Amino acid sequence: MGDTHNELTGDVHGVVYQARTMNFFAERAAPALSGLPRPEPDFTGRTAELARLAEQLRPGQDERAVVVSAVAGLGGVGKTTLAVKAAHDAVAAGWFPGGVLFLNLHGYSPEGRVQPADALATLLRDLGAPVPPNLAGRESLYRTELARRTEPMLILLDNASSSDQVLPLLPNSRVHRVLVTSRHSLGDLGATPIDLNVLDEADTAKLVENSLRTRLPDDRRVRDDPAAVALLGELCGHLPLALGIATSMLADDPEMPISELVDALRGETTRLKELVYGENHAVRATFDLSFHRLTEAQQRMFALLALHPGKQVGVRSAAALAGVTEREARRTLDDLRRAHVVLSGKPRGWFRFHDLVRLYAVDHARRLPDRDDAVERLLENYYDTVYSAQLWVIDDEGKSDTFSGIRDVFTWFESEMSSLRAIVDLAAKTLHDREAVMIPLLITHIWTTTGADEDLVHMHRIGLDVARRAGNSFKEMGVRLSLSRTFRSLGRIDEAAVEVDLARALTVEHDWPEFTLRCDIELGWVRMAQHRYRDAVEVLERGLAAAAEFPSIEPLVLRPLADAHTYLDELPRAREHVLRALDVYQRSSLSIDYAHLLGVLADIEGKLGDTAAALESHARALLIHERLEYANGQDVTLRRLAEIHAARKEHDVEARYLERRAALLTGASEERADALRAWGSSLVNAGRHAEAAEQLRAAVALYAELKQRRGEALSFDWLSSAEYSLGNYSVAEEAARKAVTLFRELGDGWVPESRWLAEILRDAGKTDEAEQLLQDLLRHHEAEADARAQADDLRHLAYVSNARRDHGAAAGRFEQAAALFEAVDDQQALMETLISGCNAFSNAGNHPAALEAARKGLALARTLGATDQIGLGLLRLGRALNGVGENRAALEPLTEALPLYAGNAHESTVRYHLGLAHRELREFPSAREHLLMGLALDQGESSRFDEGMTLHQLGLLHRDEGDLVEARRLGEQAFAMLTEAGHTEHAARTRAWLDGL
Repeated sequence: MGDTHNELTGDVHGVVYQARTMNFFAERAAPALSGLPRPEPDFTGRTAELARLAEQLRPGQDERAVVVSAVAGLGGVGKTTLAVKAAHDAVAAGWFPGGVLFLNLHGYSPEGRVQPADALATLLRDLGAPVPPNLAGRESLYRTELARRTEPMLILLDNASSSDQVLPLLPNSRVHRVLVTSRHSLGDLGATPIDLNVLDEADTAKLVENSLRTRLPDDRRVRDDPAAVALLGELCGHLPLALGIATSMLADDPEMPISELVDALRGETTRLKELVYGENHAVRATFDLSFHRLTEAQQRMFALLALHPGKQVGVRSAAALAGVTEREARRTLDDLRRAHVVLSGKPRGWFRFHDLVRLYAVDHARRLPDRDDAVERLLENYYDTVYSAQLWVIDDEGKSDTFSGIRDVFTWFESEMSSLRAIVDLAAKTLHDREAVMIPLLITHIWTTTGADEDLVHMHRIGLDVARRAGNSFKEMGVRLSLSRTFRSLGRIDEAAVEVDLARALTVEHDWPEFTLRCDIELGWVRMAQHRYRDAVEVLERGLAAAAEFPSIEPLVLRPLADAHTYLDELPRAREHVLRALDVYQRSSLSIDYAHLLGVLADIEGKLGDTAAALESHARALLIHERLEYANGQDVTLRRLAEIHAARKEHDVEARYLERRAALLTGASEERADALRAWGSSLVNAGRHAEAAEQLRAAVALYAELKQRRGEALSFDWLSSAEYSLGNYSVAEEAARKAVTLFRELGDGWVPESRWLAEILRDAGKTDEAEQLLQDLLRHHEAEADARAQADDLRHLAYVSNARRDHGAAAGRFEQAAALFEAVDDQQALMETLISGCNAFSNAGNHPAALEAARKGLALARTLGATDQIGLGLLRLGRALNGVGENRAALEPLTEALPLYAGNAHESTVRYHLGLAHRELREFPSAREHLLMGLALDQGESSRFDEGMTLHQLGLLHRDEGDLVEARRLGEQAFAMLTEAGHTEHAARTRAWLDGL
C-alpha cells in the first residue's frame, strides 16, 4: 500500500472518527433566531409607514417572488428604529414563527462595511449551520438552509450602502420576507421602496415629550412651553436623531428650560457642534458617514449647492455652479438624491437640502477653492435666464432656446420665486451690480402677471441702492419705473405715484424722450388706480402724441387709454383704441399681449350689449393662450366665457368651460378647489345633479385638506342642493348641517344656510325639526331687533305650516311676514311673500285675502320686471278669482300665464285652473281640452297629487255632463291617488261628491 495522508480542514464540532473510509459528521450549533434589537421605548408616529410595512410583511401576500421591502432615507431619520419596530410588531402578530435574522451591514462605517462573505458567515452561524470556506459555498448553503425551513422567517438587513451587499443575502424561498434599510435608494434591488421623511410638527412634539417622560415621568416642560418645543423641532429639522440628542440633553438637566436649549441652537454656524451627546451620538458624524461614501465629483457638487442662497436648486443653476453641462449636473444630482443627502424639490428637476444637511454642506462649501467663480457663474446664469424669460413673455425678437415655451417659463418662475430675492441679495453682497439691478427689472413683468409680493419690492430696493451707489441715473430711473409697477400691482398706489414721478423727473433731466413716454404710460395706469380717469386720459393722450416717434410703444399707450375710456363709460371710444392697438399688434398676433387686448375688447363688447361679439373675442383669446400654453391666460378667459354663458342662463355651456378650467388647474391648490366648486355649482344650475355632487365632493375634500373652511362651507352648501334635487334628503341634510357648522365658526353665512337646512328637513317630512330650527332663528333675530330677518324666518315658517297642511297657520305667518317686509320697504321680498301666500289663503278658505294678495303681488312683479314672478302671480290670481266665483275674470290671467309656462312644470297647474273655470262656466269642450292636456303633463311628471286633482275635475266634468258612469270611474281613480299621496282632505272632498252621485 502507498502512503496515506489524511487532512481535515474547516470548522469542527464534536468528535472526529477515522477509518479506512472516513466520513465527516458535525453537530449543528443551536440557532440564534431572535437577535432583534429591542424597540425604542419612546417610538412615536410613523403610522402610515408602519401600515405599509405591515402590508408587505404580512403572510399570504404575493408568493410568486421573494418579498423585499427597502426603507431608505437621510442619515438620522429613523430607518433602523422604524424597521425594528415593524419587525417586533410582525413577530408579535405571529407572522414569523420561524424566527428573525438581524444583521447590521455597516454600509457607511469608516472601518469598513460588512462584505457578503462575512455577512453570510454570520447568518449561517445564526441558523446553526456550518460555514463553508468560500463565498459560493456559503451562499449556496445559506439558501439551502432557508429553503428547508417551511415556517416563515424575517431577515432584517440594516444599514446597507449598496445592492451588492444585499443581493447575496436574499433567499430563494418565497415563504420568507426581507427588510432592508439604507441611506441610498436601492433601485436595482427589486424591492418595494419606502422613503422615510422627517417627522411632522405634531409627531415631533410627541417624540420630545415621550422621550423626556420615559426618563423623567413627571417632566412637564413640553406641556408648559409648546411654543419652545415647536422652535426646537424647527431647529432640529424634525430629524429624529437631532431630536433624540436634544431630548437627551434636556433629560440630563431637568432644570434646563426648553427655551434655553433653543437659544443655544439658534446659531447656524454652531448648531451642528451643539447637537452632540456623548461619544456616539452626533449629527455631524452621521452626515460624515454619508459624505465619505460619495465620489469626488458628488462631494464637489454637494458643497457647491450650499452656495445657492435659495430654498431649492434647479438643474440649470447646479450646472452653472459646477461649470458642467445640465446633463452632467442632473446625473450627479440624481446620485445625491439616491444617497439621500439632497431631497427632491418641486417640480421635478429641482432639489433641496434638509436644514441640518445644508449647514453641514455650508461647512464644506467654505473650503472650496473656486467658490467665488462658482457664485459668479450662478449669478450670470440667473441674469441670462431671467432675460430669456422676459423675451418669451413680451414676445420680442431674439428668443433663446433656454425655454421650450411660455408654460416652461412660468414653471421655472414659480419654482424660482422663493429664490430670486436671495439671489439679488447675493448679487449685491458680492458686488455683482448688473445682476442686482437688472434681475428685478427683468422679472417684474412676469411677477406682476402672477401677483407681486413684498419680495419683489425688496429686490427693487436692493437694485435702487446699488444703482444710486454706482451713480447710474439711467438704472435708477429704470428701477423706480419698475418699482411703481410693483407698488401698483400691490395696491400701494401712493407709493407708486411717488416712484413714477421721480422716474419721470430723471427722464426729463437727462432728455430721454422714449422713457418719458414710458413713464407717462405708467402714470396713466396710476391715475386710473387713483380713480382719476379724466386725468389718466389727459396723460395718455399726451403719450399717444409722443408715440408717433416710437411706433412700437403705441399699443402700450392705447391699452390703458381704452381702459380709462371704459371707466368713463365712453365705450365706443374705448373700443376704437383697442381695435387700433390690435391692428398694430397684428404682426405678432400670437402673443400674450395680443390675447390680453382681445380680452379687453370682449369686455367692452359685453358692456355694449354685444355678447355674441364678446364671446367671439374671448374665444380668439383662448385659442392664442392655448397655443402658447399660457395657463394663467386660459384660466382667466375660460372664467370670463363661463360668466357670459351663466348670465345667459346657458348653464350647460357654462359647465363645459368650467370643466376645462378645472382640468387646467392641477395639484392640491385653493385655485383648483375653487374651480371644482364653480364647476359643480354650474352643473347644479344645469340640472346635472349627480355630476355636480361628484365635483362638489372633490371640492369639499380638497378644501378640507387645505384647511380652507369658507370654501368647504360653500361647497357643502352646493352639495346639499345637488343631493336635495336628487331626492337624497338624508345626504343633503348632512351636507347642510356641516355647512351650518362651518359658517357658524366663520361668523357669517349661517343664517341663510340654516333656513336652507330647514327647507330640506321640511321636504324630508321632518317638520318638527324644521319648525324648531326656524323658531330659534326667529328668537335670535327678535333679540337683535332685525325686522328684515324676522320676516324671512316667518315666511319659511309659513312654508313649514303649508307642509303640515295647517293652512290657517301658514296664512297667518305669510300675513305677518308681508307686513314686516312692507315696513322695511323690501319690495322684492314683499312681492314673493304675497304671491307665495296666495295658496295658503285659498287653502284656508280665505279667498278674498288670496285675491287681494295676488293682485298686489302681481302689480309689484310688473313694476319690478320680475318675469318669473309675473307668471306665478297670474296663476295665483286666476286661482283666487276661481275661488271667489269670478270664473270669467279668471280666464284672462290664466290665459296670459299659459304661454309663459309652455313646457314648464307649472303648465299642468295653469291648465287645471283653466279647466276648472271653463267647467264652472259650463264651457265643457274647453274644460275637457285643458284638463286632458294637463292630465297628460301630470302623468309625464309622475305627480300623484296633481294627477289625482285633475282626475277629480274630469270626474266633475262628466257628472255635470250627465255621464255618471265615467264620472264615478274617474272619481274613484282620483280618490285612490289622493289617498295614496296623503292628501286626505282632498280625498274626502272627492268621496263626498262620489257619494252624492
